[in-house]
Amino acid sequence: MAGLFFTAFETVMPPVIKALGGSAWMISIIPMMTTIGVSLPALFVLNKLERLRWKKPIVTYNGIFQRLPYLIAGLALIFLAIDYPRLTLWMVLLCPLCSGFACGLSFPAWMELVAKTVPPERRASLFAVRLIIASAFGLLAGYAIDLLLGKFPGTTGYGILHIITFIFLTGSFIFFVFIKETDIPPVHGDKEESLPELLKSCGRIIAEDKNFKVFLISRFLASGMFITIPFMSIYALNVLNESLSYTGHLVIASIFGAISGNLFSAYFGDKYGARHLLMLSTGGYALLFPASIMASSKPEFFAVFFFIGFFKDSMSVANGTLSAELPPWQQRIRYLTTGSAILAPSMIAVTFIATMIWQASNSYTAVACAGSCVMLTAYYFASKIKEPRKIKDFDITPSPE
Repeated sequence: MAGLFFTAFETVMPPVIKALGGSAWMISIIPMMTTIGVSLPALFVLNKLERLRWKKPIVTYNGIFQRLPYLIAGLALIFLAIDYPRLTLWMVLLCPLCSGFACGLSFPAWMELVAKTVPPERRASLFAVRLIIASAFGLLAGYAIDLLLGKFPGTTGYGILHIITFIFLTGSFIFFVFIKETDIPPVHGDKEESLPELLKSCGRIIAEDKNFKVFLISRFLASGMFITIPFMSIYALNVLNESLSYTGHLVIASIFGAISGNLFSAYFGDKYGARHLLMLSTGGYALLFPASIMASSKPEFFAVFFFIGFFKDSMSVANGTLSAELPPWQQRIRYLTTGSAILAPSMIAVTFIATMIWQASNSYTAVACAGSCVMLTAYYFASKIKEPRKIKDFDITPSPE
């Protein structure tokens, strides 16, 4: 994960897409492309993933293709951008989508692998420690972005950042290969369901499990943070009259926030559960977006991006923990697939809303206020989630014999 800070979707990539000649909808969608990619194949691989006894092999195989798009985009930026600028723009835009799609082919299996391996009382801290380690390396990314884009401005610098991302992701892949998977046999039989049957099954989950439904509504609405976030770094650079290399400082600010958020989430999530973390992050965004309109100096923008990192990783810990704890263990992959299928439409809707608001107003104030309203609604539904650890017999995952 550390490598992704070199091409940070929330801070670095929106100005890069703008510099490459991208339109407003491209700027608004770039932070969500990975998540959309992860969501797309969910229903189509459900039958296979549920029946796999060992989840690690397919996660490992797909992990190879998850990393390659960054190498391809990096080489395109360095060698093709001058002669084929439009092609290069599309390759950079589609890079996180293709990477996410490869991840999505086995993402529910990866979550099941985590849930099988890590006890419930340690899941929040696991997600937090994982993000803390990535953030610690990410501090290097902030300084490197400032240095590299200052020395290699333009597409060459952007290409180098993508190649560094590929190198870091390859390193994480090597470490993943040595993970030992816990052996728990699958609970589903050999009969495969058709796509209409799968859709009906997912619909039943949403209809019958009210707690999971409220969680999905909150996650759906929480995509509203991307109405505002893609335009924040562009707004900061305009107000401060800084070049694109200054995004390195914004990345550093967000990483300090992420580390602080994860340290807080590791303790708070293990002790009190993930519901309150989700409330904190959604409510925090609702307050932060309108407050960011008033930022006018470097310390103020540092504070804004600090809290962007804090709330982003707090939300990641909360969503990861609740996604593992809310479903019955026998249906965890099916529940996760249902959640993934919900995310893509929500993010496409957010892209449409953000683009319409920006094109109509060309105003950061408008997108900040709109994002705040949606996040306030997400906070309301997060507050209605019942903490799974207070539900009797939650998440009784069997131990291997």
